[in-house]
Amino acid sequence: MATLEQVAVYNKHGELEALLELPPAEGTWNLAWLTPELLAITDDKHVYSWDYQQAKMAGPWVSSQRIRLIDAHQHQLALAFDGPLLEWLHFNDAGHPVNRTTLEVAERISQLHFDSDGGLLVGDESGRLSYWQEADRNPLWTIKFANMHVVQSIATSPEQVMVVTQPPGDRFATGSGQQIVQIDRNSGKINHRVDPTVDGQVASLITEGQRLWLGSSGNCMYLHTLQRTTSAHCYPRPQRLGRQTGQVIALHVTDTKVYGVTSAGYLQVWQKKDIVSQL
Repeated sequence: MATLEQVAVYNKHGELEALLELPPAEGTWNLAWLTPELLAITDDKHVYSWDYQQAKMAGPWVSSQRIRLIDAHQHQLALAFDGPLLEWLHFNDAGHPVNRTTLEVAERISQLHFDSDGGLLVGDESGRLSYWQEADRNPLWTIKFANMHVVQSIATSPEQVMVVTQPPGDRFATGSGQQIVQIDRNSGKINHRVDPTVDGQVASLITEGQRLWLGSSGNCMYLHTLQRTTSAHCYPRPQRLGRQTGQVIALHVTDTKVYGVTSAGYLQVWQKKDIVSQL
């Protein structure tokens, strides 16, 4: 997690393992793990890497354009900018970029997501979703959603890509018109569509077999199964949750618990059995 001045790394028991004092930022901080020990840190103009176990920070490397979105996987870092451009960087074990590839897309990028094999999914604001492998100049496949629906969340499994799309121009983040779309990862073929029964806009999405966990507005989390057309009700129940503002912006699921991070900076821990039993 990052504050305005520090990056802190905690273990699963909530114990602080490392703390980094950040330099003054230009814009917003973004974090993504390059490896289990190496963290990529960016603001609007700079890229750093930090090996928290060795307490070594490298960089900054200066970008000529404003960095909007990042994602990382196994020494790879993807950067999206204000324009329709994508940079794909490869880092060595010392945390230094050793290769950089620039790719063009149709419109400004709305979402970036590395899958478990290092392939990169890129959604843009024209309603396209493309899948790149190994920074090739041409994507393996590209699909365009009807009515310019824009990808707002992406999750992957070994064979499938799951995305949540929304109509363009949902200025008030109502979530009206959202769809869950299941796509074959190898071919780009759309296999399944369903309307998620959630209140507000989906802000986070992860897969667990045939289950989809969605974080949404009102600090709500939902569980959706592909075999059904409805989702579980908001959990925790609104009357049990003291703070209703914000969104669940990140999710993590274990065998027994579900962890959610809210946009207000809170970590919520839920018993998984209490949620699954509702379906």
